[in-house]
Amino acid sequence: MRIDQVCAGFLVGDAISDEAVNIRKVLQGWGYQSSIYSWPPHIHPKSRHECEPITNLRPSASDILIYHFSIGSPVTESVLGFQGRKILIYHNVTPSHYFRPYSWEIAEELENGRKQLAVLREHFDLALADSEFNREELDRLGFPKTGVLPILFDAARLTAPAGTRLQSLQRPGNVILFVGRLVPNKKAEDLVKIFDLYHRFYNLESRLVWVGGWGGVELYYWEIQTMIQELGITGVTFTGHLPPNQLAACFERANVFASASEHEGFCVPLLESFHYGKPIVAYAAGAIPETVGDAGLILSKRDPVAFAAAIDRVSRDRELAEELRQRGRQRLCEYFGFSRIAELLRSYLGL
Repeated sequence: MRIDQVCAGFLVGDAISDEAVNIRKVLQGWGYQSSIYSWPPHIHPKSRHECEPITNLRPSASDILIYHFSIGSPVTESVLGFQGRKILIYHNVTPSHYFRPYSWEIAEELENGRKQLAVLREHFDLALADSEFNREELDRLGFPKTGVLPILFDAARLTAPAGTRLQSLQRPGNVILFVGRLVPNKKAEDLVKIFDLYHRFYNLESRLVWVGGWGGVELYYWEIQTMIQELGITGVTFTGHLPPNQLAACFERANVFASASEHEGFCVPLLESFHYGKPIVAYAAGAIPETVGDAGLILSKRDPVAFAAAIDRVSRDRELAEELRQRGRQRLCEYFGFSRIAELLRSYLGL
C-alpha cells in the first residue's frame, strides 16, 4: 500500500511543503512507499527533486491519498478522481478580500479555493486541520468527520546560522523580527507603525526586520514602502526570501518575535521562535493564541500603543523573557513534539 500526498504548489521552505516532506519521512520510516505530487507550473525549479508532477500520480484503490488544502488548484480534480481512501489536511484559505486590491489573480484562486472546499466535504473519509481554529471552520462547512493534526514540525531540520551576518543585523540594539510572506493579511503596515512607536518612544537603536517574499503582491510592498517614506519611519528592513542559514541568523540575532497579523491558520514561525528561544508578542488573530499557548504575550485588542509597550516590557524584563523562552521550548517539545504528532497521524490513518 502506498500513502501519497498532493499539494497545490511546492517549494522547500514553505510551511505546507515542509510538512509534506516531514510526513513523507515518517511514512517511509514506517515502511510505506510515499511520494509528493503537485501542479507542474507550481513546483519550484529548485524543489523538483522533492516533488513530482500530478500527472505521475497512479494510485490504486488500496492506497491512501493525503491532500494538503489551502487554495484553489487544478490538482483538486485529480484528487477527487481517486477511488481509494482520501484524507484532507486543511491549512486554511485566506479570505480573498485581503488580496483583491493587490492581485485579482490570487484573490480568484482563494475564492476558487472556498468553492472547492465546499465540494470536498462530500468526498473525504476524514478532514484534519492543523489547528482547532481551522477544524471549527470544517465543522461549519459540514464535513462529517474532522480532527486536529498540528503541523508536523521537525526542529532538527532547522539550519545553523550563517557564518556571515546580514548587514542589517550588524549594528547594536534590539531587533524585532517577523517571518512570513509580505502579504496583506499579515498586516505589515500595522507592525511597521507599532515598531515606529517602539523605536521613537522606547529604543532609538531598535530595528524591525521582516523576512519573507512579496511575489504576486508587489503593489502591496510598494504601498508599505511609500507609507514608510511619507511617515519618515526609519530602521525597517524587508529582506525578501532568505536561504535557511540566513533565516537562522536572523532568529539568532532577534530579541523579540512580533506579529500584527490579522488572519493566521497556524503560523509556523512561532514554532521556530520557540526553537530559537525568542519571546513572542502577537495579536490574538486566528489560531495564534492556540499555537502560542502561555509561551508569549498575546494581545486580545488591536492597540498599537499597548503592543509597543509589550515589546518594551519583554525586552527589558529579563526574568519574563527567560520564563517565556522556557515555556516556548517546553511547548515545542511536548505539545508539538515530532514523535507525538507522528503517532497522532498514525492513529488518524489507522495504521
